[in-house]
Amino acid sequence: MRDCIVFPTNGHRPHHDEISGSDLDGDEYWVYWGDDLKINKIVPPLSHTAAEKLTVPKITNEMVTDYYLDQFNHNCYGLIADIHTVVADRSEHGTLSQKCIDSATLFYRAIDSPKTGEIIDMTSVENLQKEFCQSYPRFMMKFDKPFYQSTSVLEKLYLKAKHIVLKNKTNYKKYHTTSSMKCKILPPIATTATIESVNSSVFNRFMNFFLQKLNIITTF
Repeated sequence: MRDCIVFPTNGHRPHHDEISGSDLDGDEYWVYWGDDLKINKIVPPLSHTAAEKLTVPKITNEMVTDYYLDQFNHNCYGLIADIHTVVADRSEHGTLSQKCIDSATLFYRAIDSPKTGEIIDMTSVENLQKEFCQSYPRFMMKFDKPFYQSTSVLEKLYLKAKHIVLKNKTNYKKYHTTSSMKCKILPPIATTATIESVNSSVFNRFMNFFLQKLNIITTF
């Protein structure tokens, strides 16, 4: 076989689950055959434990409505991932710090929440944002946010790639450099959206679509 990754079937836990909690539903992997990158220390994989699925005796129209509205208001995967990246970059022990481990665990629970029905409590995420996210490392390319000079390998790779891109002058105008950005304080994030805070036209289109689907469900 060529261009194929074969995972073993023996052992107490599948390797793809150990790598990223993957269930092989389209996940991509990268294999490195070179000698420049070496693993000096093997770190035990994080346990990706999902919450128990919520069960109810009967599903009502109100419950379906609440579910869709909760999902509309709690699309928090990107926020948790961004904050995890900043915490890892700023922490002495990187991704092995307890705050990073807690954030990673919460992220996987958030990913599974549409299937388990769990509503993710974002209190800890809010606290980490206030503590760590007044500015972001440049490699995250948050061009509308204040930035700082990171010492991580991600920052070095980013600056090297940026240098290669900008060597071609035709690419310069397409690239939003962070050098001219003015620092400003990051406002606290609102964890629960209200109808008033959502663009009315977008919200109305969403609700019309949702009510049509709900009508189809109740018809059967």
